[in-house]
Amino acid sequence: MSTLSVDLLAKGWEVFRAVSPACSCDLIAAKGGTLLRIKVRTRRKYPTGKVYYPAQNIRADLIAIVSPDMLSYEQPLEDGGIPNPNLPDTLLAALVGPTYVN
Repeated sequence: MSTLSVDLLAKGWEVFRAVSPACSCDLIAAKGGTLLRIKVRTRRKYPTGKVYYPAQNIRADLIAIVSPDMLSYEQPLEDGGIPNPNLPDTLLAALVGPTYVN
């Protein structure tokens, strides 16, 4: 989670961490009056080459997918595969996409 926090802080966000494992999100990021609930998921790559991360039952505004070499943000899909309409397109464009970690 520290890689994710560092990335968000570098992009000008304030970052707050959940203290309970039962929370709907792992982090809250705040910037300019916007609050984002972020669920952190670990990306796994199987020997077959298949990449997987759990994306079921997400109750947050954004999913942060973390692996040793990459960090990416994705918008969770609501029931029926519909993107969350409450997330502004400009915000999504600023965050979504891979960030490669050294």
